[in-house]
Amino acid sequence: MFERMLKEEFMPSHATLVSVFSVVFGLASLGKGRSIYSYIVKSGIELDGVVGTMLIEMYSKCRSIDSALKVFQTKHHKKLGHWTAIIVGLSIHGMAEHALKLFLEMHRIGMKPNAITFVGVLNACSNAGLINDGRGYFNTMINEYGIKPIVEHYGCLVEILCRAGARNHRSPKIVEYAVQHLIEFAPETIESYVILSNMYVVASEWDKVSKAREMMKTGVLRKDLGCSSIEHRGVLHELIVGDKSHP
Repeated sequence: MFERMLKEEFMPSHATLVSVFSVVFGLASLGKGRSIYSYIVKSGIELDGVVGTMLIEMYSKCRSIDSALKVFQTKHHKKLGHWTAIIVGLSIHGMAEHALKLFLEMHRIGMKPNAITFVGVLNACSNAGLINDGRGYFNTMINEYGIKPIVEHYGCLVEILCRAGARNHRSPKIVEYAVQHLIEFAPETIESYVILSNMYVVASEWDKVSKAREMMKTGVLRKDLGCSSIEHRGVLHELIVGDKSHP
């Protein structure tokens, strides 16, 4: 329909472009996305907040982070959506250093981040194993910007601490805090209970181990497809199809 509109020389509105990018985003079609972007450039259509943001997100989803960066860099008057989209995209592609550098640049110019921006920041810290930075950004989000954590923030914090080996720490209070809030938001997800139980095993807090495992048995839990768990030497291990981290 969109291609027919162009053939008949109708100028699409920004709302139409947003709808088209939504479809391309869902299909992860890089070729179509580039074709639409080429049309936008040739037509001199302004990449406003929403259209520019969706274009960055589309390129990130289609695994073309270099193109996403190019779009971001061509914006002279960047809005929050542009900053957030590129930070999230970079974090997804494992480019933590670049993502955090842009976040600091946001802070320098006085651009106030939102909750989604911090999902990208915390995800970047998780991918890079930056435990201290991750905890610092989590606290900054709450104390400096007054943003109330959502399930994605707690999920990232748990991953940050666990990837850094914090769940094997003898005083797992911070991890416990994050996991318990994650359970509060998503009580049906088994991974949270597995992490919590394993922390208590390492810390020899056996009463809490029993409580965590009882919650696993009595709760209505959701496990990812192809995922199971077994116990070995008192510690629960999560097994996922294709995961070679367990012997």
